[in-house]
Amino acid sequence: MNVASFQGPIFVDNARDAVHILRRQLTRCEAENVEMLCTPEAFVGGLADDATEPPLFAIRITNDLCPDELESLADSAVTSIVGFTELGHGVTIYNSAAVLGQGRLHGVYRKVFPAQHRSSYAAGSELPVFNHNGTTFGIVICNDANYVEPARVMAKVGASVLFAPMNNALPVEPARRSLQGQWRTA
Repeated sequence: MNVASFQGPIFVDNARDAVHILRRQLTRCEAENVEMLCTPEAFVGGLADDATEPPLFAIRITNDLCPDELESLADSAVTSIVGFTELGHGVTIYNSAAVLGQGRLHGVYRKVFPAQHRSSYAAGSELPVFNHNGTTFGIVICNDANYVEPARVMAKVGASVLFAPMNNALPVEPARRSLQGQWRTA
């Protein structure tokens, strides 16, 4: 299976631009026979760890229907894992990843372990697995990768691949130098 990862800018106040850039990446993936594309956490909506109220572009998922904001991404033949800021009940927000492709929303994973010190995100409580052409996979978002249990649970129910969308909002070079060992360990 051909898999791609895309690290792009985080659009805090303009979900439309994020979706437009991601749509271009999906078109490129289709041309290069890539089957799956993984984006960073919070690619659509931005990181909200210090937010005092829900971000302006948080996206609500209703009845497992693809929300309008992400619909053009679901139309791709490429399955994408799209990090976004999800608006839950009331003003609850989640750091989530939507699995989209083949014309539909396949499901959503909500980060189980929000930031280590302080977070505006609520913790997710489910560890779903997804399937793409016979390959079962799971998702852990950023800090989730520091804990063994989510991966263990997903592997126990058949996941053979684990995607880890991460975006720590650090400049690339200092982050690479100072955190590379931690990333590899996780």
